Amino acid sequence: MVKRAEFEERIELLARGSFTDKATLISLNFAKGLYQVLAALKCLSKDEKTLGDILIAKVKKRLNSGALHLEYLN
Repeated sequence: MVKRAEFEERIELLARGSFTDKATLISLNFAKGLYQVLAALKCLSKDEKTLGDILIAKVKKRLNSGALHLEYLN
């Protein structure tokens, strides 16, 4: 399981790359958008203590089934 804030931070860094030291509007929106895709694919925890955290097992399942395409990460 990955906490939402940690997920968005790491995805934003990945989207930003090494071109700038600060977050950009594009990299922030990409991270939030990818989180929303995972939410739509029901990859988020519904448990009260971990509500909204990403369930990696479900992400893996969606990748294997083809519901989540790797092109989203390009």
